[in-house]
Amino acid sequence: MKYLSAILLLVVFTAVADTQYVRHQVYRVKYDSDTKNPRWVSWVLSSNMVVGISSRLQKFYEDPEIKIPQGTHYDYTGSGYDRGHMCPAADNSFSQEAMKESFYVSNICPQLPRLNRGRWKSLEEECRRRVLQDDTLVIVAGPIYSDSVDDTIGVNKIKVPAAFFKVIYDGRLEYAYIFSNVITNLYELNVSVDDV
Repeated sequence: MKYLSAILLLVVFTAVADTQYVRHQVYRVKYDSDTKNPRWVSWVLSSNMVVGISSRLQKFYEDPEIKIPQGTHYDYTGSGYDRGHMCPAADNSFSQEAMKESFYVSNICPQLPRLNRGRWKSLEEECRRRVLQDDTLVIVAGPIYSDSVDDTIGVNKIKVPAAFFKVIYDGRLEYAYIFSNVITNLYELNVSVDDV
């Protein structure tokens, strides 16, 4: 817990130009207008959040709370990248308002389909299975950039992350993951929180 606490304090209180911190019903986000991506998204996942019946949306919306430049749904169209949720839509199925907030562009990053629909999705599903067994999870996720990847998409020039991190705390243990997006051989399971 000491590492996760340090990460949460760091990400919440680190002041960076051209970023904005926003609290939504389920998740918190530190949004970066330079990359047009979240720097990180954090939330606490419990069983009552994943058993709802709210329907999944088909479009992403600009976050009305973000007052700095942000990307749009259309920046992703034809780019070859999925609109990858940091806080998954299915973690917000208990409420239509929470579901809509999960479709704000402040909660997404460009993810290759093989990641978004593969390993990233599998870990999201595993987290939901765990909370149905009475665990409550604290989760922090976000992009990782590399100097060797300088790609952007759309007219708003959304920066393409090289990889993504996810840190999960279950009240006893911390789990940290790094997933490759466009850099090969970067996928690692159960790395240390320090590595993230």
